[in-house]
Amino acid sequence: GEDLRRGSTVTLLFEAPLADGAKSPSVEVVGSVTWARPEGLSYQTGVHFSEGLNAIGEVVNAII
Repeated sequence: GEDLRRGSTVTLLFEAPLADGAKSPSVEVVGSVTWARPEGLSYQTGVHFSEGLNAIGEVVNAII
């Protein structure tokens, strides 16, 4: 894991894996770190996204 400083900019890729080999829906969004804390060998991190929320919702809906 990596300690990310509050206010750092991160880019995340959300992707819905599909079992049938079809193209996976995905979206890449930029956010800013609001908090981070170590937990075991990794870090838990809160990220605020100002844009792309509808696209993230579409990817999440494809998973469930």
